[in-house]
Amino acid sequence: TQSTWGYRYCMKALIVLCILLIEVWVVKNETSLACLACRRVVNSTQHAIKSILTSKVVEYTLKSVCKQSYPEEMCNLVWKNNALVEINNVVTMIDPTILCSNVKMCSTPEIIPDRRGDYLKRVLKRTPPNVKKHQSNKIGSISTLKILAFADPHVEYDYEEGRTAKCAEASCCRKQNPKTDKKEDRAGPFGYTGKCDLPPRTLEHFIQTVINDIQPDMVLWLGDNPSHVVWNQTSSNHLHGIEHISQLFQHSPYNKIGSVYPVLGNHEGLPCDIFDFEGKTHQWVLDGTGKAWKPWFTKESYEEYLRIGSYSQLHPDSKLRIIGLNDLVYDSANTHLWKNATDPWGLLVWLENKLSESEKAEESVLILTHMPMDGRMSMTEWAVRYNALLERYQNIIKGQFFGHNHEDSFELFHSFINKTKTIGYGTLVPPLGTFTNHNPAFRVYYMDKETYEIFDHETYRLYLKEANLKNKAEWKLAYRFSSHYNYTVASLEAYTDLGEKLWKDKEKTRRFIQMFESEHEGWINTANNEAKVKYIRCRAVAGHYEELDQCVNGTNYSSTFDRLRYQLLGEYLIPDWSIQKQQYHIYPLQK
Repeated sequence: TQSTWGYRYCMKALIVLCILLIEVWVVKNETSLACLACRRVVNSTQHAIKSILTSKVVEYTLKSVCKQSYPEEMCNLVWKNNALVEINNVVTMIDPTILCSNVKMCSTPEIIPDRRGDYLKRVLKRTPPNVKKHQSNKIGSISTLKILAFADPHVEYDYEEGRTAKCAEASCCRKQNPKTDKKEDRAGPFGYTGKCDLPPRTLEHFIQTVINDIQPDMVLWLGDNPSHVVWNQTSSNHLHGIEHISQLFQHSPYNKIGSVYPVLGNHEGLPCDIFDFEGKTHQWVLDGTGKAWKPWFTKESYEEYLRIGSYSQLHPDSKLRIIGLNDLVYDSANTHLWKNATDPWGLLVWLENKLSESEKAEESVLILTHMPMDGRMSMTEWAVRYNALLERYQNIIKGQFFGHNHEDSFELFHSFINKTKTIGYGTLVPPLGTFTNHNPAFRVYYMDKETYEIFDHETYRLYLKEANLKNKAEWKLAYRFSSHYNYTVASLEAYTDLGEKLWKDKEKTRRFIQMFESEHEGWINTANNEAKVKYIRCRAVAGHYEELDQCVNGTNYSSTFDRLRYQLLGEYLIPDWSIQKQQYHIYPLQK
């Protein structure tokens, strides 16, 4: 009868369900029905979502939205060269191997949590109780190291004088743009303070100035070399700019310039921000840049760089170690990380090992990386753990140098043990590039050669309006930190005080915003915008997003995007770090 048939069908279904449950809790191997079924369902879901996102309907919709603001050709290239790559990366987050293991339907890979609290407890329990106070030498010391730093050159090799700076594309002043007779819209001989990148001519003049006038003991090259034409770039034009800058430095007279220490920026990825840490699709980045930078690397650091895009190297005839970090490991816009953001290539483990080795050898350390940890773009879990390492090794870390934000600013890092204490600071080097609305700049730091403490720095600027008018480039001293802000030295205490005075001390705030905005003509508008000034100050005093969000506390300026990005990545997609038990780590933690 129909009821008997229904009864038998239900009993069979119940038996199958029991078998599946037994397999889930007891067997859980790769050939179990539960595991195979889970992986098939997840795999089918992945393919279905990818088919939808790459469909003609989605393509037409996204291109239509893009064409509301930009030319059709640019929108077509954005879809082809950027959007399809991002869609594929996002879809791979739906990984049957990882998801089915997480829900306990498969036994491998075995996933174990890497909890923040456990990490902080382990690292900070070894913090030396008697932290040395940072002592700086007096200005004018005869034993001084001169350190030049520059960031974000963003060179446009298609730049052409006379082209319009008010084009329909996202980046202008290129030979592909129409010419214009309007003086205010015209690309000048040395650049334009708008949505245009740096002409090669200005780059070459900058390096000539460095070689002939500055003659530094070392150069810190902080990344982001390609132009902002991110919709139409190739690996060859990415590497061309890096090779060009390298050759300009390497062909300088040897006695006029010291060692050069470069790092990757997020624009070195292709597409921008993208780097695959699981496959080999981006090995060309490390091979190509490594070849260009090989003359500055030791054999060990060169081989290290080819493996992980980071390196550690002792500066010649000193006890000063330079650590260059690959910022793409904590770039929240790198969609390859969305699948598994847990310490790619073991870089945090590697960094901890290097700092431990330096401490034992009684060395001092400078850390270079492109992207700051202030929470706008950095992965919060990475930034928090980095902050813990800063606290543990604050005795030996003498400086941190960032770029990326196209701002002249700084970043304070606070203690986990004593929340009111500042344990370190990093400086954001102003951009050499002009995109957007910047006068090109570089910085010179002065370091005590005996204590390796930085005691001051100067920022030099090319004022484009004057240079274009005279058709002559002249890099002028914009300001010296100590005199501009009325401090004896550029110390941790000075930066901590400046962080407290911003937004409250009107005169100091105006002085800060003027330099923050590279002295372009609209800086006064920023200084008069209280919400924006508070947000800028919060980014300066925050070591990671959670501190930034607490400081902003309801300010609407730009914080909404930051909060949405943090909630999407930090709370929903990547809530916790985890480690595959059998996962191969390049660098095991040293005892």
